[in-house]
Amino acid sequence: VQEGGETMFPYENGSNMNGNYDFEDCIGLRIKPRKGDGLLFYSLFPNGTIDPVY
Repeated sequence: VQEGGETMFPYENGSNMNGNYDFEDCIGLRIKPRKGDGLLFYSLFPNGTIDPVY
């Protein structure tokens, strides 16, 4: 991917976002896509219980 397509985790930097922000200012962690790679999101805790955030 030449440009864009990142997955952003805005809360990763610990900012309190109230809706009045620019996305560039609130990026805590940004994962850039690479051909052939994947990003997996777990909705379970290691013990098998469901994470209520998801």
